Amino acid sequence: MAQKLDCLWMPFTDMQAFARDPLVLQKAEGPYVYDIDGNEYLDCISSLWHVGVGHGNRHYLDRIKAQLDGALTSASLFGSAHMAALDLASRLVAFVDDARLRKVFFSSGGSEAVETALKVAIQYNKIRGRGGDKVVYLKRAYHGVTLGALSAMGIEGDRMGFEAHLSREFIAAESPHCYRCPYGLSRPRCELACAKSLERLIAQHPGEITTLIVEPVQGAGGIIVPPPDYLRELHRICREHDIVFILDEVVTGYWRTGARFAFQAEGVAPDILVLSKGMSGGVLPLGATVVSREIFDTFTAADEVFMHGNTYGGNPLSCAAGIAHLEFVSRPEFAARVHALVGEFAAGLEALKHHDLVGDIRQKGLMAGIELVTDRVTKEPYKPQRPLALLARRHGLLLRPLGNVITLFPMMTVTPSALVDMFVRLDAFLHDLGRMSKRGGPRLAAGG
Repeated sequence: MAQKLDCLWMPFTDMQAFARDPLVLQKAEGPYVYDIDGNEYLDCISSLWHVGVGHGNRHYLDRIKAQLDGALTSASLFGSAHMAALDLASRLVAFVDDARLRKVFFSSGGSEAVETALKVAIQYNKIRGRGGDKVVYLKRAYHGVTLGALSAMGIEGDRMGFEAHLSREFIAAESPHCYRCPYGLSRPRCELACAKSLERLIAQHPGEITTLIVEPVQGAGGIIVPPPDYLRELHRICREHDIVFILDEVVTGYWRTGARFAFQAEGVAPDILVLSKGMSGGVLPLGATVVSREIFDTFTAADEVFMHGNTYGGNPLSCAAGIAHLEFVSRPEFAARVHALVGEFAAGLEALKHHDLVGDIRQKGLMAGIELVTDRVTKEPYKPQRPLALLARRHGLLLRPLGNVITLFPMMTVTPSALVDMFVRLDAFLHDLGRMSKRGGPRLAAGG
């Protein structure tokens, strides 16, 4: 095993630390995963926020097997279509259910789907003679790690070392972080100062800003849930100034926020919608950029070809998984269960607020961030001396902390008993963390 581990380079991972405390998973079922030693962990983060329907869901495996057994298994969309892509595109347009969003461009994942959206917007603005090339993103935003998407990265640590290679046409607006408001204001007296920062940028760069990209809830930035009407205010500003509005629902789409899509619940209409993560049930790579008919028609009217593509975008097997996902999450009982889970999830989170280290809990549907602080008054961030994920493993928890924020993304198929199990383990984890912090920080034994 050591020789095999020595050959693997993992994303966003301190490989030296991982070598000291490796976690090698072997099997999974529902919300539980098991390592090669047979240890059980409760997956609190839907793997990487993308396995929202449980590990080993037979509906998806059967759909993929049918594609393997009886139809095309490998094809690109360069110059020829295939039935799986056509079927998924038409079903996805119906599921999105927006009169404007009618054209689907497939990719292999979230970063590629964002890259597609940005390039569509840039080429669209050039075709229609819209002056200016500047794209606005938000501080704390995460839109992917390809160089184009990284130009819209609002997490400074992820940009570090690459700044000289990123586009200077991307500029940052303020994050809607109410707990740590950059203006020192509070709701409702703030009057959405964070959203109005976009107007200030427009005034500073007259005629130059043509595109805005935003997440309905900032995921990797710390589960930042914007205040009510925030997205509507951004949407209003974009419409008033003829700015392409890209909504990145890679994380929030497909019921994660308690609604089919966050933009529908917020009452806004993006020009471009970006999807990925759970859109295949997490079993195969798949992303999609859903574009308004108006943008597509502008390309065709000008006899322009969109000069972009990727080999595995719309792969038949991935499309089969995407169809399976739409079938699964379109069931009436699925939506009903999600709505019930949101309430159960909120109740479990409420019960964790008594822990001294818990400064803020931010929830939107079935996603939440628990921000840990050493002082609730000063909001001094808790700085763990050892990775929190390792300590969580002692309690049979699979977590993905983001600095001092513990993120929770329970599977949307989780049973009531498994959800209770998750909160029992989390309670014990936070209790131990509080006790250890008073002793000067968690001290983990080798292999812990």
